Amino acid sequence: MLDPKEAVLMAVSCDAFDFASENFSKNCITGEWTNTLESAAKQFRCEWFQGDDIVRSKNLQHKHTYHIKINNSSARLIGWAIKNTIAVRLGVDPPCGMLDPKEAVLMAVSCDAFDFASENFSKNCITGEWTNTLESAAKQFRCEWFQGDDIVRSKNLQHKHTYHIKINNSSARLIGWAIKTMNAVRLGVDPPCGVLEAVLMAVSCDAFDFASANTSNDRITVEWTKTPKN
Repeated sequence: MLDPKEAVLMAVSCDAFDFASENFSKNCITGEWTNTLESAAKQFRCEWFQGDDIVRSKNLQHKHTYHIKINNSSARLIGWAIKNTIAVRLGVDPPCGMLDPKEAVLMAVSCDAFDFASENFSKNCITGEWTNTLESAAKQFRCEWFQGDDIVRSKNLQHKHTYHIKINNSSARLIGWAIKTMNAVRLGVDPPCGVLEAVLMAVSCDAFDFASANTSNDRITVEWTKTPKN
């Protein structure tokens, strides 16, 4: 159920499959929604989607979405912006903003499905640019910072696949947990350890040639232990 202007983040997972041999043309995810009575309690009912009620639906787009965390490790307020070379297929949200010292933002990068075999993607590139602001500047982004003679720093963002894993503590005790990976060169985790009730952990993997790279030792292990009561 969603109140007016409310939103929810839904996770869609897909098991690994052989892209070359399987028929996935009919793979489709459809979202359906309907208005409820104004007096209705906030409790979902399956019968809303089984009768003659007005139901609206929409096929969700085949997009791959990855999240990139942008950190301001400096001691100054900065303005940042993302540029990409193929706006038709690639999208970023948010595309720009401001970051206080030590502040961070999670940015979503989405890519429309395309034919990997026939399309030229060698020039697909996402670039992050940032610049220091005046100490007296308000926390309001300005496009002109990136159009004039101000000092602008830039960096091509790495091609990584990032997935999020939720770790829950279902016990009655405080626990400490840690992540170990067998291939630290290619695999990364953030955060790598902590104490928790629940945490969302990001697992990232650098792009690599699946046909030639040895992936037999690519493994991520979660370890946890109860902490002393005191």
